[in-house]
Amino acid sequence: MEHGITSAEDVRSFFNQLEPDLLIQRDFGGVFHNFWTCAKSKDIPSYVYDQNPAQVPLLDLLVRPLRVIRFGRDSLRLRLKLGSYRRITPVEYWGSPGRWVPRNTTYIPFPMEAKAQPVFAAPREKLSVLTVAKHGQKRKRVHWLLRSLAGYNNPIQLDIVGSSPPSNSRGRHAWDRKLRLAASRINPTVISVVFHNDLNEEELSQLYSQADVFVLPAKREMIAISPLEAMAWGLPVLVSSDGGAVPYVSPTGKTEVFRSRSFFSFNKKLLVLLQDSRLRETVRLKGLEAVSSTHSYSSFVSKILELHELRPLSSS
Repeated sequence: MEHGITSAEDVRSFFNQLEPDLLIQRDFGGVFHNFWTCAKSKDIPSYVYDQNPAQVPLLDLLVRPLRVIRFGRDSLRLRLKLGSYRRITPVEYWGSPGRWVPRNTTYIPFPMEAKAQPVFAAPREKLSVLTVAKHGQKRKRVHWLLRSLAGYNNPIQLDIVGSSPPSNSRGRHAWDRKLRLAASRINPTVISVVFHNDLNEEELSQLYSQADVFVLPAKREMIAISPLEAMAWGLPVLVSSDGGAVPYVSPTGKTEVFRSRSFFSFNKKLLVLLQDSRLRETVRLKGLEAVSSTHSYSSFVSKILELHELRPLSSS
């Protein structure tokens, strides 16, 4: 949207110039709410886009009640602000398959373009492990990864990608320092650990292309794009069972999902991925296949068009 649009009248004028057939909206703050109002006044099909799941596991009420409470709170707020609405989400469920499907909800998987080719990846003598997580947050559990690899006897290159902790967050700075101290105690002749902060897209892509395994130890990661990006780069991945990444990771194999509260499960499955080159190749190819089918851009566009049987104006 053009930066000069700052008033309700600007929004209405911009909306009339676009003449959209369908509105999918996420932000409703400030003047953005007027997009929804304009679409409703013209009977244009409209959807809310959010990151709450299409299926809510009822067990979350027992083990992760705050997530369910926030889901209900967000739904109520939108209902009061927008009235009756329909919803699109890229999150199928959190962890275990959901038992309750909210009304008027459409699940559309993330679009992702395959970055690697499905050719045989010869195993290397020194494996490269990559994680992308804000390591200043304790719940990202990067310390699990350091703890697991500290006892590994084969050469490993570990790249930890994150962002600089906010200047006003003493807790995150303290945790970041604690992680770096733990990394410095690992034998550097066996496990080489490098921290990366605030990389651009090109730098991050370079790390993806050079890695052998992608690991996201984080708990309660409701929505995570990085595992899907790793799959697109042809990497086997490992994620927690209570995260939103499970639905698009688990079809490639159970070896890529560890029990969320169990370091034993995490450590065991990580070591299996590191030691079994045939397994890595199998899940790598399955991941690329999933990206090319379920998460392809053509599939994404088709699902959007199917919402109201819309048709593209041309083949381009």
